[in-house]
Amino acid sequence: MNTLKDQKLQLQKEYCKAGNVLDIGFSANPNRYLSDAVGVDIALPKTIPSNYSRAVTCNLNHESLPLPDAQFDNVIAGDVIEHVENPSFFLREMNRVLKQDGRLIISTPQANDWWTTLHNWFFRGIINDPDPGEHLSNWTFLDMTRLLKKNGFVVEKIEGFYM
Repeated sequence: MNTLKDQKLQLQKEYCKAGNVLDIGFSANPNRYLSDAVGVDIALPKTIPSNYSRAVTCNLNHESLPLPDAQFDNVIAGDVIEHVENPSFFLREMNRVLKQDGRLIISTPQANDWWTTLHNWFFRGIINDPDPGEHLSNWTFLDMTRLLKKNGFVVEKIEGFYM
């Protein structure tokens, strides 16, 4: 069955350029479509998927990635940046480990999503809050573009994906 989560993983792979991949926050949902991938997460799964060459523990709230500069052709950060305390530090670390002309594929919930807006304005008191304080930040498309540019990235494409 091709779920929305599965479609998102396929899309992440499609956006990668040729070469190796650093997959940030991979433990909860490893990307089975990647090859030559290194996973990074705050806590590692019991078993590392066979398509990941290795996995590294790192708390990007206060630790630099324990990886050399300019090592990866691609970095995927799928629904991670909204959980970190310092998004600029996080993005500078992603930029540091990317090779010249490397690619960052990043996803995060969009602050002006119609459901989020309805939820925040009308339904918060009626239904349970789906985010019990886990998201530390959220951005509009414009805010995310500014944040990326401020931290050394050139934005090639912005796309909504069921958000």
